Amino acid sequence: GYPMVNMKELFTHDILTNQHGELVPLTDSELTRWALADGDLLFGRRSLVLAGAGKVSLVKNPAVGTVFESSIIRSRLDRKAASPEFYFYFFRSGSGRELMETIVEQTAVAGIRSSDLAQLTVPLPPLPEQRRIAAVLTAHDDLIDTNRELIGALKQEALAAFDAASESGEIVAFGEIATQVRAGVSGEQLAAGTPYLGLEHFATGGGGITGVGDAGAVGSNKTRFRAGVVLYGKLRPYFRKHDRPG
Repeated sequence: GYPMVNMKELFTHDILTNQHGELVPLTDSELTRWALADGDLLFGRRSLVLAGAGKVSLVKNPAVGTVFESSIIRSRLDRKAASPEFYFYFFRSGSGRELMETIVEQTAVAGIRSSDLAQLTVPLPPLPEQRRIAAVLTAHDDLIDTNRELIGALKQEALAAFDAASESGEIVAFGEIATQVRAGVSGEQLAAGTPYLGLEHFATGGGGITGVGDAGAVGSNKTRFRAGVVLYGKLRPYFRKHDRPG
């Protein structure tokens, strides 16, 4: 069979190379039609949460014959006019995300249509400028990845020390020493500019908070929290989105 990118890989990885799920049988014509190429942009067609609809990932040097599932929209850019890296970063930016949310339809799940995606009006700087911007942001991402690897190694050392220290002692139910905070607040009560954290602002794999949003731009009800509490994403817990804001 041929490797297929599923929604799990799309939500887990911003850059897709050899990450894929199951292998699927395909005819030659199906492979020609659905195979991914370097520079393709993949968008999540639907999601249980608003932040997941239209989530973008960039395909880089995929294995030959890699395809994608039907819940994903593939966009292939005209390389003579557009840099895939530039538009990858654009749709990850606050402005790009706001633009994407103008076409999200919210029913039982949040979703976008490929026809609506094609009609979005996006900036088109000169190609050399696109490439320059993308190169700077890619260098920053590479530095962030290096720092995350160092932090990950330090965390492993800390966890090993924790495991050694916790082998003895009393065992209790977590609810005896921790309380779930439920300080609800209506979205209408939040002024523009109030800091807001959603699932989209947390890195996967315990990478912590990567950004902050504006509560005034999101109409749904929220929960207040204070510094020092632990926040953990309860949707798709295998993404391990958590942090302890100071």
